[in-house]
Amino acid sequence: EPEAERRVSHYVDPVTALLRVEVKRGRNIMNLDDDGGSDPYCEVALVDPKGVRPEQTQATHYIDDATDPEWDRAFNFIVAKPYVDHLVLRVYDYDGATSFDDLIGMAKIPIHELDVYKGTKRPPDERWITLVDKEGNDRNKDGEVYGDVCVRAYLDEEYFEHLHGGNATAEVGRMTVDVLRATDLPKDTTTFAVVKMGPYWTRLPSVENSSKPAWKQRLRYPVFEPAARCTVALFEGTASSCKFLGRVKLQLSTMEDGVRYAGSFQLMARDPSSGEIKKTCKLECGMQFNYKNGGSLVARKYLEPTLPDKWYFSPMSDEEKERMIKAHKNMIVERMKHSSPPVNETVSKELLEFSKHEVNIGSIKSSIARIQRLTAGFDKIGSGLTYALSWESIPATALTQCYIVYLIYKPNMFMPSLLCLVALYSLALFPSRYGRVLQRMEADEWLSQGLPFPPPTEEEERRKKEAEEERKRKEEEEEEARKKAEEEEKKLAKLEGDAEKNRADREKRLEEKKKKREAEEKKRKEAEERANAPKEAFNWESINPLASLQKQMDEVFAMITMSQNILDEAASCAERVAGILSWEEPRVTAGVLVVILALAWALVYVEIVTRFFIKIVLGVVVKTIFKIVSPATIKFGISCGVLFALRHPAILPDEQTRIQMEARKRAEREAALAKEAALEAAGGDEEEEEEEAAVVAAPPPPPAPSAILDPRPLPPLNVFFRMPTQSDRLL
Repeated sequence: EPEAERRVSHYVDPVTALLRVEVKRGRNIMNLDDDGGSDPYCEVALVDPKGVRPEQTQATHYIDDATDPEWDRAFNFIVAKPYVDHLVLRVYDYDGATSFDDLIGMAKIPIHELDVYKGTKRPPDERWITLVDKEGNDRNKDGEVYGDVCVRAYLDEEYFEHLHGGNATAEVGRMTVDVLRATDLPKDTTTFAVVKMGPYWTRLPSVENSSKPAWKQRLRYPVFEPAARCTVALFEGTASSCKFLGRVKLQLSTMEDGVRYAGSFQLMARDPSSGEIKKTCKLECGMQFNYKNGGSLVARKYLEPTLPDKWYFSPMSDEEKERMIKAHKNMIVERMKHSSPPVNETVSKELLEFSKHEVNIGSIKSSIARIQRLTAGFDKIGSGLTYALSWESIPATALTQCYIVYLIYKPNMFMPSLLCLVALYSLALFPSRYGRVLQRMEADEWLSQGLPFPPPTEEEERRKKEAEEERKRKEEEEEEARKKAEEEEKKLAKLEGDAEKNRADREKRLEEKKKKREAEEKKRKEAEERANAPKEAFNWESINPLASLQKQMDEVFAMITMSQNILDEAASCAERVAGILSWEEPRVTAGVLVVILALAWALVYVEIVTRFFIKIVLGVVVKTIFKIVSPATIKFGISCGVLFALRHPAILPDEQTRIQMEARKRAEREAALAKEAALEAAGGDEEEEEEEAAVVAAPPPPPAPSAILDPRPLPPLNVFFRMPTQSDRLL
């Protein structure tokens, strides 16, 4: 519909759920072989009844000659409302690489008929499912049953609720986004803007043949997660074919209540051919976050974990989480592609940050550059100390020396004064916070290219070259002096080298023998593990060299993707730590400053109290006690108290010990009575009767221990994970 591109269109992420299928065991599986039983394995498939989407399949291992196989495998899929897919179980008889596997039976279950798992208690029960053939019969022509499969399959709509906005009833505020106009486009063209706020999408009308397109749209969105991100992206082209021009992006946790952040922002995009970052145009827009109920709901949300409870109580492996999140984004891309007007795949993947789940060497370079930029802050601290002591500023150096002299006379004030200086440094950064937030809304040109800082100018290059030449000259002089010293050392070491060499040879031979034994032991263990490992069902792709190569490439790509995600998370954690004092998240910084100042006051207060205690209590009270009571009497009293505390339980027992002793005697009497009763009731062998009596008298086993530690992060960590990072500024 061409007219659909000329009006405002709204979209929302689908509500997704985890489909978990646990294939436990089989029963009375039909024997299709001539020997003791089939070699069954179970294939689990997610099937679209309309045939639009391809099947998603996973399979268990096969078990040799089994009619009652034990698989005990679990598989995860992701589905979205409305639940129209079917869960299909197929049991095959594995026939090896020389022929196709025979289908024993199958079962089909509509997804909407499965139980929905809520909470973190016990999941739905297992159930036996009868296998049928393609006609729906549970027996063959000879009257033999195909068998049954024990399966636990359920939907979990809470596991991925954070991916589609979370609990839609827990609104914490409202987000206002103003999209005004774009300027500095190089030519007249067709452009459109897309806004994404949490799970909500808005496509603004296409403006045709204009170098200064204007929309003048104000959009309002409910906010359920105060650390969500709002993105305004600009694209050139139509719904079917478009090019990314740039975006403005801001995390809500860096915004203050009721403050409007607006301006004209430089848009940049990466050239797909050269990989360079190029400036495209400017976008005028504004954002404002208004808290609900004065911010109390935001504060309460900050203390909650960023992920659902089930991610902590029933965790998946990192590889499985990555696979499921990527499948969730793929589902959104497909849904947006078939909407009206359709949202191009380029648009969806750009706003969903799909590149984080693909091999991207630039992401690794950018993460390293972010860490380098943070470590450069230590150089600034060193430069500041050098400046304070170098008399470049006479007042600054004079104050520094006065502070040093003060600490010499009052060393106990070092920590309180240091904490006060840290607080003053943080407060000095507050006036420039608004400008830093506006800067954060733009993409970082240099970090996106893997550079921690802009490249140096010609003058800086000249100075750097001169400093490098001077450094090389000094290194050459030091190298010559070092070589002379080494020649003298070699002459002395040559005399002692023979004995050392013989001893090293012996150690080397022993080390080689040890490594050889370890290698042989490792090979033996690997052979045992291969022999005991579950036997996976053969598929024809395993003998296809191209398919085998593709599988290896997928494994390498998955490893690289995991590495770049780990680097990104490490850089993000370091940036959050550095942002605690720089007002990146104003509520966190304000709270930390209160704690720092309170700690500084507490240290001063504790020092005063300690000095009073030492001078008054120890100086007056202790002297008075020693005048009244002799030291020998005090030592005798302490010795008697220690011996009384360590006495035998039978000597002057206290109330608790007396109760335990009576309970122990009562248990012994009950055991003796139970033994006599067992001897009178049965007249068998004396040893067997004693064993039975012992079993009767034995106490019941203790209950299974419950989880003592809550696996969810502590509230301060939940606040920490919501702090903004520089990853939002990467292209």
